[in-house]
Amino acid sequence: MKNIKQIIFSISLTICFFTTACKEDFLENDIKSRLTDDIQWASEGNADLFLNDIYSVLSNKWNSPDNLDNFTDDNDAGFYWKSYSWRQGIVDPAVNNGTPMDHANGNATDYASWAAGFLKIRKCNLFIQKVTENSANFSEDYIKKRLDEAKFLRAYYYSELWMHLGGLPIITEVLDRTTMDEAELYNARSTFEETFNFIISELDKIVANNALPAKYNGGDANAGRATAGAALALKGWLQLYAASPAFNAASPAAGADPNKLVGFGNYDAKRWETAAATNKKFMDTYAGVYGLFSDLPALWQEKNEYNPEIIWDRQVVSIIMGSNYEQYGGPVWIDGVYYTWGNYDPSQELVDQFAMANGKLITDPTSGYDPQNPYVNREKRFYDFIVYDGAPYKQDWMAKTDTIYTRIDKVRPSKNQIDFGTDDVSNTGYYFKKKINPLKPRGGAASGQNYVYYRYAEVVLNYAGSPE
Repeated sequence: MKNIKQIIFSISLTICFFTTACKEDFLENDIKSRLTDDIQWASEGNADLFLNDIYSVLSNKWNSPDNLDNFTDDNDAGFYWKSYSWRQGIVDPAVNNGTPMDHANGNATDYASWAAGFLKIRKCNLFIQKVTENSANFSEDYIKKRLDEAKFLRAYYYSELWMHLGGLPIITEVLDRTTMDEAELYNARSTFEETFNFIISELDKIVANNALPAKYNGGDANAGRATAGAALALKGWLQLYAASPAFNAASPAAGADPNKLVGFGNYDAKRWETAAATNKKFMDTYAGVYGLFSDLPALWQEKNEYNPEIIWDRQVVSIIMGSNYEQYGGPVWIDGVYYTWGNYDPSQELVDQFAMANGKLITDPTSGYDPQNPYVNREKRFYDFIVYDGAPYKQDWMAKTDTIYTRIDKVRPSKNQIDFGTDDVSNTGYYFKKKINPLKPRGGAASGQNYVYYRYAEVVLNYAGSPE
């Protein structure tokens, strides 16, 4: 059962959020239109309302197909998404308001927006400040746990901005223009390395404090909140990201960088070793707590939330604040009926990465791959995740199996036939099946599947990808 405290809307804190954290003293506020500081920080339940609001602006990455993969040669979001222009080399302030991707508009949940990101960071700083100032109203256990949660969220929000924008102003106090002068309000950007070191240091402290549990499971009252496992996983991910040649070099991939805002300015092989050590530490420390889930296609389904592979996810409730993933992805026409917008379309380059059933890559002359029958004898993941030309397609809500044809056929054209036009039909000849829940893809935000930020399989792969 979902923990309602983690899935509240990002609305005014003057409203009781239908959560168990709503205490009677909050409801006794004589002025219903205003929540004063005295009331806000008078109890753990009331303080949780503020922290829940910080959780509520975690990025809604499931509600847009225009994520980073679609700016690469792996996927295609469709003609009406920003990546469509980007992939054609059209990068201009006149296009899409100058924002390069769907999550850079400044909306409350955007992860690549400077304004939205620092608003989240300010909320974290304010929570930390107020809980510290009003510590007499809270138990020691509450203070330890909730402060580490707020610090984790601050580190996470910093990491999202850092990965997209480079070095950032490091702000750990609440800026107030009514009491601070200009010199105190305006903070210079720290370097790429300084920002990275700050985030890693914060995550190290959270793990060392041992105040947060390693993992929450389904049914736990605090499921969805930050954990020590999430902190260590994020640390390993960021260290591997930083070790990449794009940043771990004398000249970063972004080009000239005299202020070292988008790279380290030097190469250090130890950065790879450090990333490997952190991911290995996660595997050793949490052996028996986390592990691989046996049914990979069903890993993301709502019924399997908090399985051993899930390290940290974003709480979702169907209809109320659900996901549109099933509306965006999958075949457009199913049994002759228009159902989806046909986004998240895999490219041929991505399809070619899937191995044969014998485990060999299709480029291996001994693999048995036949270019004339490219979809025969491929590995299981291929059939679980990719809808290809001639693929059988059956979801639980369907009365019968449909066959999806994407080939150009002048004699018997299919409605899913690739046409390179401005409609929803795939321009790559493929559709995604990965992560689609077995529900009918019409009816808005119908899916209740949580968005998974980190899973154990990624930790294992991050360790394998970090040469020691």
